[in-house]
Amino acid sequence: MQSKTTWTTLKTQDGTYTTEIASTMNTWWNTSFPMTARAATARTTHTRHEIEEPLDTPDDVEFTKEEILVVIEKFDSGKAPGEDGQKSEILLKTFKRFPTFITGLYNECLRKGYFPKQWKYSIIIPIIKPGK
Repeated sequence: MQSKTTWTTLKTQDGTYTTEIASTMNTWWNTSFPMTARAATARTTHTRHEIEEPLDTPDDVEFTKEEILVVIEKFDSGKAPGEDGQKSEILLKTFKRFPTFITGLYNECLRKGYFPKQWKYSIIIPIIKPGK
């Protein structure tokens, strides 16, 4: 028997928790994509202008739902969350619940040439083993 998991709660910036899927998705979206019109600076304005310029390269092939699922399933659920605070199991559950939304999100990032900086960073902590 397959259990049904509903992802409805995230901690917000003011320390409260979301109580329904709509506010949870909004909190996740605003945390993952903080660069909006309200945060425009000279640097972001310049970057936005650059990405609007047509590139002289062939278009990338869009991601498929199957490709995304294969990659997400390979993430190690035992690892600590990244800079965005989301554990890989949450991403997997979200993808399984909203595969079209997540696939569209990644493909829009690909089309725009912009991926949130939180997705690009990791902290590597080497563990030195004796004799190695």
